[in-house]
Order: sequence, then structure tokens, then C-alpha cells
Amino acid sequence: MTKIQFDLDKSLEMCPPKYLYAEGPNGEKWHGLAGTKFIKRHVMRRDKVMFLKPDQIRVEVDVKENIAAIEESFLAQGWDYSEQPLVYWNSEDGEKGDEGYHRNAAAAKIGWETLPFDQIKYSSPLDQLISKLLSNDGNPRKINRLRDIVKAVKMAVSEGLIVSCKIKDPEEKAIKDLIVKLTPNKGTKTRNSILRKYRAKDSGYSTLVTWDAESINKYCEELKLPFAGPKNFENSGKVGYAKPTESMKSLMHDCMTLIVNDKVPRDENGKFVPIEIRGYIDDPNPDPKILKNQRTLWLQSLKKNCLEFIKEFYLLTTGKTFTYELPIVFKGFVYQNITPNPDNRGLPMEEKFVLEKWMIDKLK
Repeated sequence: MTKIQFDLDKSLEMCPPKYLYAEGPNGEKWHGLAGTKFIKRHVMRRDKVMFLKPDQIRVEVDVKENIAAIEESFLAQGWDYSEQPLVYWNSEDGEKGDEGYHRNAAAAKIGWETLPFDQIKYSSPLDQLISKLLSNDGNPRKINRLRDIVKAVKMAVSEGLIVSCKIKDPEEKAIKDLIVKLTPNKGTKTRNSILRKYRAKDSGYSTLVTWDAESINKYCEELKLPFAGPKNFENSGKVGYAKPTESMKSLMHDCMTLIVNDKVPRDENGKFVPIEIRGYIDDPNPDPKILKNQRTLWLQSLKKNCLEFIKEFYLLTTGKTFTYELPIVFKGFVYQNITPNPDNRGLPMEEKFVLEKWMIDKLK
């Protein structure tokens, strides 16, 4: 291991802590991130600080390309004194690293024994979570993606730092306030997108399950059902999609692409094995009547923007009426209402996929 000489005076001059943290060591009011207090900047052994994967805020950690780029930078130019040092705090279990995970990994690869660190305190666990997300893991800087912010919101909820229940917080003020703090340079459109992506993982109601593309595809894979076109053909022997309401025109294009490119399988008689379509409501309502209305609108959109559109397009381009049977079949909605059913031993009202006669009638 190599002990590198670091110039702390130069670090303090080029990266002054008063612009990083909200409070100085003696209670001075500084200009940095709210809820953070600077204790000291010093050089210390890396092995004295624990950088634990479960504590990392971003979706991806141990990104090899990022670590390699930082390693190359360290070897070429040494420590960049304009960069914030690594950050740690004193937990009950010892000194834990909150910022600088990749720089610590890069230093380990090239044998650096020590690094500059800032020791800080947080006003609250929520302030700590916000600080971790808004930090940069050294060069090259990596912009927070939406899924990193969604993960941060999920961590805040799971750790009991904010309320996500829509019954307790019907205006979703706690989550919206947190998203604003996590996205200081973003606008309303991006923040609303983050909220939708989070709600796809947590409906805010204990009796309601929400889905997004990732979770519904994973569920279909577990059940050996088709999804994402031919994605699971090897296990299901079929092709198909699971879609929310807003995606019907793209679904039409996807289905036609499968048909035109001869990706739809055929049975032993040479007939198409229909493309299986399943649906979900991405912002479902806990009221069963409203949920049924949402599903009705989904079915109407499937009929108008996919099934009927194909026939109308055929008529416009050929001058002939479409008289064929479309190789597309609706296979139901994924379960979302998990209210205990008193008439069925308390089991959920819905399980797996829901396909009822009124749904089929809506598509006729």
C-alpha cells in the first residue's frame, strides 16, 4: 500500500467546506446543503471507513467503467483538489462512508492507503439520504437518473422517514416535498414523472397493487407467459405484451411488426397462435367501481387505437374492407385489487389475471 501526500490547505482553498455544508464545526451558518454539519477535513486510512453496498443510494454501485476512469485519473494527475473529499459519519457501528464509494474502490485498486475525508453530522436521517443522493462520486461525474431518485424515495419510505400512505397523506405532500429536495435543478414535468414511477412500485394503499413495465414483465416471466413481443417465446411458445392505457398506438405498431416480420408462431394447421395482450392500470383507484371504469377506458383504447386502427389503415391503403380475423387476443388484467374477500376465506379479491365476460364484450 502507498501513502500519498495530500495538501489539506490546498484542498480547503480550492474546495471550501462552507459551500458544501450548511453548518460549520462551531455552529457557523454556511451556504451548503441543508441538514449537514462539517466537523473536520483530514487525511485518514481508507480501511478505517466502511463503504457498505446496502448504504449506497444509487441503483448501480461497483460500476467497473466508472471505477476504471477514476483510477486512470488518479494515476495521471493525482488527487483533484477542486473535488469534494470523501464523506463519512460516526455511526453506532463505526465510521461509515456516505460519499465517494467509487473513488474509494479506485484508490484500493492502485494501492492508495489514505485519502482526504470530510467528517460530517446530519440533522436527521432524511437529511442524510438527501445529501447522499445529491453528492457526486468524484470524476467522472455521474448524473442522477430517475431510477436513482425513485430508489431514494423508496428508501425514505421503507425506513419510515416519510409517509407514503395516501389515506394519511392524500395530497402526497411528504413525497412531493422530498422529490423537490432531491431534484433542485429539475422542473415540474420531471418531478411528476418521478412520482409516477415511484407510485408504480407503491400505490399508497395497502389493498392495491401497482405495476410498471419492469415488474409486469418479470411477473409474466415467472408465470411463463409472453411479454415484450417475442421476449419469452422460449418458455411460453407464444408472443405477447402487457401494457398500460397510454400505449395502445405503440402496441398496434408492435403487433403489426410481429405479423409483417413473421414473428407470430403458427399451430400445426398453419394458423396464427394469437398475440396475447394483457393490461394493467398504472394509477389505479382503490374504489372497485372506479377501477372498473379505468379498465373500461383501457379496453376502449385497445379497441379504438389498436384493433380498429389496423382495420381502418388497411381500408385506407388498399381500398378494401378488412375481413380477416386479427391474430390478437386479450387475456385479461393483472391483479391489482387485493382487498381480502370475506366470501373466499379472506383471500385477495383478485389473483394472477382477471378476465371477465364484460371485458370481452367491450372488445366486440
